[in-house]
Amino acid sequence: MQTITFRLFITFIICLSCSFNMGLYFQNASLKQKKIVDDAVPTDNAVLDAKFTEIYENLEIISTRYRTISDTHIRIQHYTKPHTTYQDLCPECGDLWGKKKEDVVFLPTDRLNELREIERIALGLPKEPEEPEEPEPPINVVDELDSVLLLIKSHASFAFTLMQAEAHTNHYAKKHKHGIPGWEGLGNCPECIELLKRQTTPTQPISKKQYEELLKIESKFKNDVD
Repeated sequence: MQTITFRLFITFIICLSCSFNMGLYFQNASLKQKKIVDDAVPTDNAVLDAKFTEIYENLEIISTRYRTISDTHIRIQHYTKPHTTYQDLCPECGDLWGKKKEDVVFLPTDRLNELREIERIALGLPKEPEEPEEPEPPINVVDELDSVLLLIKSHASFAFTLMQAEAHTNHYAKKHKHGIPGWEGLGNCPECIELLKRQTTPTQPISKKQYEELLKIESKFKNDVD
């Protein structure tokens, strides 16, 4: 059972990484896409341009936050599972027990660019000429909305993956009796399934008295029908 659970965990982590990478791929591809739809009317509207730019920037922020949430979640699972030996693809295991690459240093991108610019000036190297910006075609609303929809769908898919991840964390933290975490068709854990129903079923408040009256009416109605 432990072997199955471990394999499911590794599979889940791989799916999580793939989903995130696909989201980034679709985001980058959509941001670069500027084709003109033949049957649509292009418009050169500065207001629309600003609005679409704001949408793309916010979607990029969401992607960055998803990446942070994913990394944090995997680290939390390291302790809730818990990992007693080194597990591949777990960043917390890597920090604690992974082999460090002594000849590699990870620097923030801005800091690395700053050092390279200082190096260029110190060595008297010429500054690389900036590539001339090509004029962008007029905004095509239909095309832009297609790109936005594609990004939103990728975010929705990744959000579903995060939901599964949190279900796994809750499963191990609460120590469910079922050996494998997950919903119906995934891990078939009764407690995970019940929690998902409670979380996703819309509810409205009603007094207990009204509820009991409605139940009586329902019972009488069914008896009359029968």
